[in-house]
Amino acid sequence: MHWTLSRKLILLTALPLALVFYFAWMDLASSWAHLQRHVSLQQQVEVVDALADVAHQHAVERGLSAGFLGSKGASLGAELRQQRQQADASEQALQQLRLSHKAELAPRTQQALDGVVTRLRQKPDIRSAVDNLQGAGVFAYYSSLNEEALDTEDLLRAQVFDVEIQRQLQLRLFLDWIKERAGQERGVVNGVLAAGKATGAQFAGIENYIHEQERLERMLAQLADSAFLERYRAATGDSSLSGFYDTRRRLQQQEAQLDAIQGPTPAIWFEAASLRIAALADLVRDLD
Repeated sequence: MHWTLSRKLILLTALPLALVFYFAWMDLASSWAHLQRHVSLQQQVEVVDALADVAHQHAVERGLSAGFLGSKGASLGAELRQQRQQADASEQALQQLRLSHKAELAPRTQQALDGVVTRLRQKPDIRSAVDNLQGAGVFAYYSSLNEEALDTEDLLRAQVFDVEIQRQLQLRLFLDWIKERAGQERGVVNGVLAAGKATGAQFAGIENYIHEQERLERMLAQLADSAFLERYRAATGDSSLSGFYDTRRRLQQQEAQLDAIQGPTPAIWFEAASLRIAALADLVRDLD
């Protein structure tokens, strides 16, 4: 076959052009995949944020419900009604994200979110019981709800591909769990101080919440940088919250006298414990 000069020129031109188009297409495909990964990451973080807020707002509602029940309805009624609105707003935000991101979420994640939503549907009955000063099951409900929300948050965190963002989310999850256990400790101790006595199960539960917070703090220390650890210790340490830690230590020393527990009034304890929880919440916001 005789190749004319023009054919040779066309061939010499076509091959580089084909390569240019090929590599351009590969680059475009890579860029598109990169964009899709970042869109997916943003959606995951949005749902993580919503789950964390659900756990936080309902932990606050749990604390106010405990105070309302402890006062036999005499105090914290207005604050509780206002907090319920905040908790409902967090639930609505989660519902909206769950529906809008349904196609992008893994089936296991969607199933976990369905479990959180199912738990939230029980909330009207719990609130009605609180309003009628019936406290049975209230503490357990909010604790189960928050634990399920935080477990789902952890499930989503594990799916994040960016190493640094995953580290930040893990730090925040440690803080969220510490804050949750601190809220549980506050609630049980409040009931013990109100009664002036404790059962063995209550005392063991308090010890368990304290030990779990200490374990989580050790894990946080392994992951956080020195600057964050310094802020954490300054915000939540004994020097900042001496009233809280004094009461905790005093209570731990009374295992042999559970029928006659000594300590501050429930209101004083509640305020001291709430200051620590607020400090933890501020640290969470610092990570956002």
